[in-house]
Amino acid sequence: MTPKFFGQYLLEKGYVTEEQLLNALEYQNSRIMRIGEIAINKGFMTPEEVEQVNLEQRRTDKFFGELAVNMGFLTDEQLEKVINIQKHNHIYLGEALVKLGFLSDEQLKHYLDEFHREQKPIEALKDIIPERLEIGEEVMSILDTAIKIFRRMANLYLKLGKGFFKSTQIENLHLISSVHFTGTLDFKFFLNLPPNVAYTITKNLYGNDNIEYDDEIVADCVGELANVVSGNACSQILEIGQKVYISPPESIFRRDNKLVEIENDRQVLVFPATVPIGYLEVGIMWFPPSDEKKNKGILTAEQKVLIVDDSILCRKQLKDIVNSIPDVRVVGSAKDGPEAIEMFRNLNPDIVIVDLVMPDMPGEELIRRIMELNDTVKIIIMSGVGGSADTILQELKAGVSAIISKPIDENETKSAIIKVITQNEQ
Repeated sequence: MTPKFFGQYLLEKGYVTEEQLLNALEYQNSRIMRIGEIAINKGFMTPEEVEQVNLEQRRTDKFFGELAVNMGFLTDEQLEKVINIQKHNHIYLGEALVKLGFLSDEQLKHYLDEFHREQKPIEALKDIIPERLEIGEEVMSILDTAIKIFRRMANLYLKLGKGFFKSTQIENLHLISSVHFTGTLDFKFFLNLPPNVAYTITKNLYGNDNIEYDDEIVADCVGELANVVSGNACSQILEIGQKVYISPPESIFRRDNKLVEIENDRQVLVFPATVPIGYLEVGIMWFPPSDEKKNKGILTAEQKVLIVDDSILCRKQLKDIVNSIPDVRVVGSAKDGPEAIEMFRNLNPDIVIVDLVMPDMPGEELIRRIMELNDTVKIIIMSGVGGSADTILQELKAGVSAIISKPIDENETKSAIIKVITQNEQ
């Protein structure tokens, strides 16, 4: 995770200029080896064959690897090897900055050590988190990140007091901004701010002392702060073995809801906090998992997924995404409708992800055939063809559970699968 944020850190510290950072990022991207280049180096293709695929690629919207397989220049196994080589052939941002002469080796080592020290959790936080808390490590990651992001983004030094539990209500000081984490854990991180703290955060994020405050601007700025804290904390939580995803921030103003009721099955941990201009609250609200879910993750049983797409690249991309979700497993990948029907009969999957546009059998027809075999299976359709997915959804309301768009987005795909599974369990 470190390289992802290192550039931002260097820029904020003034160690590199924005132009130098952009040049280094461009250099980093330019060093990515193309699939054709790797295929030549491995002896899988000749330069002439690569050029033929490049010419065909200019005429179509297909991927190089997909075309190379279809044209008989690569096997599926060779393409997978090439993709893995490409994935692991990269240059780090720090290496690019040194290569371009923007940093020396000694400076890079010093800045990396400094960066890593700042990223380590603040040990004193252990003293303010209740002992034997089931999500203690995750809470520590969030609090540690909040302190650092308040300082970097809002230019405010956040001091936290000892956490305590609330059981009935949370009094809204002026604005509560929350971000929902879902996955192997289900909890909300929230900031509860009085007017002066909310306005100061807004002013500092805008960099304008004369800004006119309205609820929309204040909610956007505080929400962005909560979102950045959550996004950075999410990376740390993933590293300790949880699989979590975050939703966009939500805002509640005191005028709309003065007292937020705490439902019986929730636990709320509040940390009193101060910044130089006032008091605020940082909190976590979570649903303790049942004993069964503690043992199994977010699901009560492993969910089996069948992928149907004529593109080997899309099938591989989807397989990697799906298999990264706890207790979800790809049991088969089919390249067309007939193969999918045969696999469906043999594998009995819980979820089928179907591309709408395929040779031999259109996705709509495949969905109808699958529903005839088992009308309880959950169907997720993929489409990159404008509004056609909406049309299919209207036609097949009984069968289609979700839609994901092409090109494939990892977060969208994970969210769709988890939503389908959650709906299935309710």
